[in-house]
Amino acid sequence: MTKPNPFFKNFRSPGVYVEEVSLAPTHIAEVETAIPAFIGYTQCSGENSGIDLTGVPKMISSLQEYSTFFGSAGQEQGISLEINLNTTPTFHALVNKPNACLLYYGIQSFFENGGKNCFIVSIGKTGGNAKLGDYLSGLEESRKEKRISLLSFPDAAGLLGKSANYQLLAKATAQCAELRTRFLLVDVPREDTTCLDMLTDFRNGILQSNGLSFSAAYFPHIISKLNYAFQPSEVAVSLIDESGKKQNLTLAELLRQNPRHFRTAIVEIGKLRPILPPSTFVAGVFADMDARQGVWKAPANVSLQGIKSLTSAISQSEQQHFNVDILNGKSVNVIREFPGRGFLLWGARTLAGNDNEWRFVPVRRLAIMVESSVKEALEKVVFEPNNPNTWTKVRVMTENFLQMLWRKGALQGSTIENAFYVRCGLGHTMNQQDVSEGRLVLEFGISMMRPSEFTVFRLIQNLQSS
Repeated sequence: MTKPNPFFKNFRSPGVYVEEVSLAPTHIAEVETAIPAFIGYTQCSGENSGIDLTGVPKMISSLQEYSTFFGSAGQEQGISLEINLNTTPTFHALVNKPNACLLYYGIQSFFENGGKNCFIVSIGKTGGNAKLGDYLSGLEESRKEKRISLLSFPDAAGLLGKSANYQLLAKATAQCAELRTRFLLVDVPREDTTCLDMLTDFRNGILQSNGLSFSAAYFPHIISKLNYAFQPSEVAVSLIDESGKKQNLTLAELLRQNPRHFRTAIVEIGKLRPILPPSTFVAGVFADMDARQGVWKAPANVSLQGIKSLTSAISQSEQQHFNVDILNGKSVNVIREFPGRGFLLWGARTLAGNDNEWRFVPVRRLAIMVESSVKEALEKVVFEPNNPNTWTKVRVMTENFLQMLWRKGALQGSTIENAFYVRCGLGHTMNQQDVSEGRLVLEFGISMMRPSEFTVFRLIQNLQSS
């Protein structure tokens, strides 16, 4: 027997009936947590597609899409080759002055480490003089795209001077703290000094602010497995032939003169590797970890892909200086090589390393996700009546969302009562004036999981008793 539709149970006579149905959300969805915006100079900015993308955040999901809109790395102008055929044939390639515009290479490392989607903000074409104003304009334009949850400036440290780079990082940190929806990945600049001197210089350059918990710094730079982009006509070759005579030519001319030597030269040039900042690798790890385990999982003890070697090898004793700074608390996460395990991201601290509440990257990023998710859901009830029905709806959907996170392991506590609380309503979070003036006040608290940085063993040797 067919059951009657309850919608019609009170309709007894012919006519037209109207029933209002609330479209207010009954659940809260997690916002995306690892969609970075890479801001920097590109070979082109959309001209090949008939549009101008300068300063426009453009989402891509593959290296092919990047190439379509923004070109390639640009051709290296500083590659040279020395060939000596006088005695034992030797081929030696080097890069005299590598191209400092590294965004293309960085995007390759992002996708190789698990990245899925990202935004590119082109601030101009490669080859010109880098300007702080270009980066600041790109940063400000990124504000318009709400889906951005990570920020990175892959080539800023290499293109800008120290002072300008630290000004840019200060502005980016301030924006993250203001919007409370994004997190900054900082590349510690390369220096020709000792690691500890470089670390001191970096900590002195980074301004102390309340926004340091919205950023994390990484060291050292990475010698990648990628190949340089170049044109044979741009590679200078110094050739000493069998008789000792020296000849200057290009690699393209060598191809016409001796194809066999050209092939050997290509293999030698292929041994040259771009040196990249770590933030693009880290952004890929963030995206992969968030998708597989959740934003609350510490992005550390994770193997990085596409690395040949590191510009600096950090020992266990040296890392303590990076991890903890008693005076300023500006912690720096390091990448280290471990025998049999590869290159691991070995640290998960924010730049607010002395802040007991916001010391860890997953804690801050989980808070960003929860706050953004709840805020986005509440925007859909802005014009709902400020009455008990709406308060109950808001409270219940927030409780359901937090309970879902607790069941996934994002929140600490053996029971729901220990993991979170939610309050909303007259006499709880609002008074009569709030209701009269249309203010709906939601209050909730969560107990977040913190990663364990140290594993401690106590070994006791019992002596044989007589």
